[in-house]
Amino acid sequence: VHESKTDLQGIYGDDKIDFIVFPDKLEFYHFKAVEQSIPIQMNSINPLMSEWYLLHVNIGRDKQVKTTREERIDFHRFLPSGILLYCPGLEIQTNFPAGHQSELVSFRFNKTFLKAYFEDDLVSEGQLLLYEDLDYTTEKLIIQAVGSMDNKLKCHALTLDILNRIFKKIKTHHSYQNSNKVHKDDITNLFIASGYLRDPLAKDVPSVNDLASIAGMSPSKFKRLFNQVYGRPPHQFHFKLKMEYAKDELNLGQKSPA
Repeated sequence: VHESKTDLQGIYGDDKIDFIVFPDKLEFYHFKAVEQSIPIQMNSINPLMSEWYLLHVNIGRDKQVKTTREERIDFHRFLPSGILLYCPGLEIQTNFPAGHQSELVSFRFNKTFLKAYFEDDLVSEGQLLLYEDLDYTTEKLIIQAVGSMDNKLKCHALTLDILNRIFKKIKTHHSYQNSNKVHKDDITNLFIASGYLRDPLAKDVPSVNDLASIAGMSPSKFKRLFNQVYGRPPHQFHFKLKMEYAKDELNLGQKSPA
């Protein structure tokens, strides 16, 4: 149904791929960290009549350059497209230059899986590819899931938690894109600009003017639409992420209160 696994086996080797097939038409793959010694071009196809979706999450240090319908996608670890949802009908090309280091996880699930948990359509009619950013909490859960692949039940629970977080983000942006209040191009540009606010450890946070420039808007329009879409001004949005990150680090015992 999707050629990525077969293609990536040729790139990685079987010893570099771990996967689990769960009982609810859900599969979890970990493509371990590997460095390409030669340039590689990979074509991935999810046929139009497919009943399956694929979520790719980049957890490697290098970005991947993907192309579909003459659109270039820089597939980063976090910003702004750390997660890609491949829908039926998608054909996408990925280029790995020599020396490229890659690591990713994939979640493959059937349409019935989505229908079991969502009454409304999660994906718009004709939508082939959706972008999402990888936040720090979701990344930590993914790392935990990878480390729990020898415990199928625990890994399944973590996988469902991860997908719940990702689907919530997709559903939120999906509802924005179907809103008549904000133009879909403005939503896309706001999403890209918000990526520069999502690193809780960033020492230099862009100014509103810089963010507005990134979004291709005037500062006044940017502030108005950002607050409308995200429910708070840009730097309050960043501060909230910092506090959530701090809370998680304290709860996990990774950092001291200082």
